[in-house]
Amino acid sequence: MATPDHLFALRNNFYLGAYQAAINNSDVQNLSEEDLIERDCLVYRSYIALGSYQLVINEIDSSQPTPLQAVKLLALYLSGPQNKETTISSLREWLSDAAIGNNPVLRLVAGTIFMHEQDYNEALKHTNTGGTMELHALNVQIFLKMHRSDYAEKQLKIMQQIDEDHTLTQLANAWLNLAVVTFLFLNIKKECKFA
Repeated sequence: MATPDHLFALRNNFYLGAYQAAINNSDVQNLSEEDLIERDCLVYRSYIALGSYQLVINEIDSSQPTPLQAVKLLALYLSGPQNKETTISSLREWLSDAAIGNNPVLRLVAGTIFMHEQDYNEALKHTNTGGTMELHALNVQIFLKMHRSDYAEKQLKIMQQIDEDHTLTQLANAWLNLAVVTFLFLNIKKECKFA
């Protein structure tokens, strides 16, 4: 019998962009050490999504585990252009460290940062091995940014094989459909303009 997923509601609030609800409902009981770290990552990422970078930077100290340090790195990167160069340098150093470089949250943050930098090949270098639904979903976003809906569709099929009903699978399906419809609309508009 599977154990209950205590973070299901928190994760879904985060995925759906209900960041304040994720923060407000984060006091979840009976969590393992691993779940506590995941919960804190989701809460701090919610604060980042709301623009509260400094709160995250101030609250995560150097004694925190790698996933939380990665989230702090994301907050530093997004907090202003003056931090981008040093943040990317630190990120590259962490990714090259065999002890922590394969951490899924660190790879997710790397993919997010390199996607913001529009360095899609570098982003995919860290996310393309998958491992979590979030990494697969980020791959879909990266492929769509690259205007490669064919690769995005392949990634979506992988997600559907893992869990067709997962919130991120449904969102990735919507992103792909929206991209295809937008592409078709722009082509029809272009053809009508020249007709």
